[in-house]
Amino acid sequence: MSKLFDEILDFALRKKLFYKNQKIGIAISGGGDSVLLFHFFKHIKKTFNLDLVLLHFNHKIRSDSDEDEQFVESLAKRYNFELYKESKDVIKFSQDNKKGIEEQARVLRYDFFKSCKENFNLDKIATAHTKNDLVETFLINLIRGASLDGLSSLKPIRDFYIRPILSIEKSQILNFLDEHNLQYRTDITNFDTKYKRNKVRLELIETLKTYNPNIISTLYKEIEMLNADAKFLDKLAYENFIESTVCFPNKAIINLSILSNDYAIKSRVLKLAVKKITHSYYSLSFVNINRLINTIENDKTVVLRKLIKASKMQNFLVIERL
Repeated sequence: MSKLFDEILDFALRKKLFYKNQKIGIAISGGGDSVLLFHFFKHIKKTFNLDLVLLHFNHKIRSDSDEDEQFVESLAKRYNFELYKESKDVIKFSQDNKKGIEEQARVLRYDFFKSCKENFNLDKIATAHTKNDLVETFLINLIRGASLDGLSSLKPIRDFYIRPILSIEKSQILNFLDEHNLQYRTDITNFDTKYKRNKVRLELIETLKTYNPNIISTLYKEIEMLNADAKFLDKLAYENFIESTVCFPNKAIINLSILSNDYAIKSRVLKLAVKKITHSYYSLSFVNINRLINTIENDKTVVLRKLIKASKMQNFLVIERL
């Protein structure tokens, strides 16, 4: 096994991303990152007795999108892998739904992944997010304004999605592919700075490298520490949530004498309560967390986005779904 594959496998096992005898869908666009991910899983397939399938979503954004699809088809045929694919006109969906192209592409792509998970009984779906993607997401969320959770939102595992190459830099991937003469497709839209992520990668990060040439690795370590802090706070918050909160299908009642006075814990408990009664449909913003806390402190009733009503009754906060 190559040194790079050793590094990826060590990360995957430490993070408990997958186990032996599982059925895993590999999200593959044809680009370098996903091609490396494919070859990694192909390499360990026998050792872990994995049932592997390829998942390709054609966004129809570029004129050569169909060539990417054909490339993935040839890869699947060459190595005898089952391939599930879908095509959608993302630009048209974006215009019809009045969403940005990047956002709409992500929604449609993950809808496809979810349907594959359900229709083909996949245990996990592996995506090819890299260390660079992690840092870019961190910077985008930092600029936009985000909580600790938001800044560390791209994690090695989320639900049934796993990111085995999250600790690997893009440069390592390209070097490996070139050294082993492994073909991959290049997405020319990755160089178009009208897209926010590309602008961050091509302009902001390159500027940051003039201050610190190792900025990707430096920020990766910072994000790892933020993840650890967030995980610890989530654990404390969940314990306080269990002690303080009773949930019904459309209502949560929080005992304020038990609810933590610490803002970091209190805000997380409120988020958990709202997610519980809305079935994760609605996540509280920073502003609305503070409106709920203001309700606790000033005995006011508040309605959030015509979806949630919260009021204080004696020593309890009652949050209802409207």
